[in-house]
Amino acid sequence: GGGTSPFAGPISQRTSEDAPSPPLNVMAYNLSSTSIMVTWQPPQLANGIIRGYQVNYFASGGNGATSVVDTNVANSTNLTGLVGYTTYTIFVRARTVIL
Repeated sequence: GGGTSPFAGPISQRTSEDAPSPPLNVMAYNLSSTSIMVTWQPPQLANGIIRGYQVNYFASGGNGATSVVDTNVANSTNLTGLVGYTTYTIFVRARTVIL
């Protein structure tokens, strides 16, 4: 009669990296009237190797211009050259090879 062969293998293959989940515990601290330190923790789901972080920020109620800071794997960055007594909106995202 019929029959089945033994299994070939085993082999293993890792799936590609994917976008990570958002960084955790993003906080901002005033360093001076023109600079802010932004800190965060790594995302809960890295979905690969975290290559760095991107910080986007803009003056709230301003002209909509967004500044971008790319960091390495550090969990903080300083935003400098800001306008005194101005509220800034800040976003942080992690990146793997896929962003």
